[in-house]
Amino acid sequence: MFSPYATGLAAFAIFAAGVAADRLTPFVGANAQIAREREATTKWRDQAGENGRAAFAWKGRAESSERNRGIEQATARTSATNAQAACDARVATARRSAAAIHAIVSREVPRDANDCPVRQLVPAGELRDAFGAAAPTR
Repeated sequence: MFSPYATGLAAFAIFAAGVAADRLTPFVGANAQIAREREATTKWRDQAGENGRAAFAWKGRAESSERNRGIEQATARTSATNAQAACDARVATARRSAAAIHAIVSREVPRDANDCPVRQLVPAGELRDAFGAAAPTR
């Protein structure tokens, strides 16, 4: 009824239509929508992974910054405490020096038989101590 050539041609046409339908399925119809959804899901998953990695990196940098800030605050507190202690020591030295100078200046001046003031040198060691200078080394 049909010639072998026409039968072969029809078989080939059916095979070609099947291959074409298989190849075109991702671009048209319900399978195309499924393929687009899979692609969108993959993109969302990849973007979520990138965002998660960025968030962890940001968290690490924030925690590092907080640790550094704590160290800097501790260093500043220690520095302020040391500066205050040094200032207190200088004030105490100045007060002792002022008291010693006041004691030297306000001494009763010795008088001679005629009731005249007698000049007298202040001992060098006492003067050195009053001004807070170190004693000379020999």
